[in-house]
Amino acid sequence: MTHNMLKALLAVFMVAVAIPNVSTAQAAPKQSLKTALHLEDYTTLKYQDEDGTPIPESTFMKIMSTGRSFSIYKDREISVATLSINPMKTDDQKQSSADQSNAGLKVQVGKKIPKALRDKLVGSSGDIATSAGRPILVSFFFHDCIPCIQEVPALNYFAKNNRNFAVLAVTFEAEKEANSFASKYDFKWPIAANSEDLIALLGVKTYPTLILLSANGTLLGARVGDLRSASKGGNSIKILENWVQASMRPKHN
Repeated sequence: MTHNMLKALLAVFMVAVAIPNVSTAQAAPKQSLKTALHLEDYTTLKYQDEDGTPIPESTFMKIMSTGRSFSIYKDREISVATLSINPMKTDDQKQSSADQSNAGLKVQVGKKIPKALRDKLVGSSGDIATSAGRPILVSFFFHDCIPCIQEVPALNYFAKNNRNFAVLAVTFEAEKEANSFASKYDFKWPIAANSEDLIALLGVKTYPTLILLSANGTLLGARVGDLRSASKGGNSIKILENWVQASMRPKHN
């Protein structure tokens, strides 16, 4: 299934995105924003504040320059994409949102993902994820996702220093865009491109999303959002390692 086909099946789709620095984008034409957010198929872009009140593009971009996040609501039937500022969250709310039990996925933490899905994940990662007994850390990203870009150093560090884990990055984008991302940002993980079907089966709707699977395919943990925002100015590498360690601990009912 192509990405366009997937989008056609979803009349309204939401994805949370953060753009910490868009000051240079304020002068960019609207077409550039459409391209950056993969909204070329939509005739109209609309903008809302956190209360749902319509605002002009210039106001939206000014708010985004302060580091706020937003959601995209896509309505293919009328070819309209609405960019809506997300409500402000406290630090505790941010951490809770990032570390929610299954991050809105179709598989619950503590449950095995379908064998066919696990085989696809393992097969997509080549030799790196085929060693018996290793858990698999999976990152879902796309080329122009700023939070995805920001967490690359932490992901690279984790892969290099935790060889007892297999790693895999997954994107709906074509191999060309995936390779461009890896080259531009020095991303060292193996990448499974053109993975719209896998993403849909898991129910990933927010980027970046991280999931941790045991060696037998049990979902141990899932988190959404930028590691840097969760670090409160601290060490995003430590945030990632702490989350992985906590996810690996046995769950008690």
